[in-house]
Amino acid sequence: MKEELARLERRFLEIESELARPEIAANAGMFRSLSRERASLESGVALYREWKRIEQELIGARELASEPGELGDMARSEVAALDARMKELSGQLRLSLVPPDPDDGRNVVLEIRQAAGGDEAGLFAAELFRAYLRYAERKGWRVEILSQQESGIGGTKE
Repeated sequence: MKEELARLERRFLEIESELARPEIAANAGMFRSLSRERASLESGVALYREWKRIEQELIGARELASEPGELGDMARSEVAALDARMKELSGQLRLSLVPPDPDDGRNVVLEIRQAAGGDEAGLFAAELFRAYLRYAERKGWRVEILSQQESGIGGTKE
């Protein structure tokens, strides 16, 4: 995992140096492509840099933890806090290595239909529709209703 993160950091630095070149800035397509790649790597690289910094702090704190007295006590408590942060960062780093789904930025069509069950199924379909609608609104997504057929009692047929 550490080698993969180091490789991503090197790529991030390469992209930053490329973006600083005037001929890349003049080419809008190349500049946009490199900027997107940089943005996709930025959070993972920031986590990796914090992980490396904490790793160095942890080495120093462990050396001081062997000291007797108040300094050793403070170092031991710092070691515990840094260990906890390292575990948290390790989990976040593993997630950052998972490649993004290419369909993440695409649109979706959701179809809700009343199934067997009569009026109760229609009421459930209407409730399900409202739940999805509220979820989309909270996420800030644009919603367009293509067609809607309501039943007589406030339910939804489709």
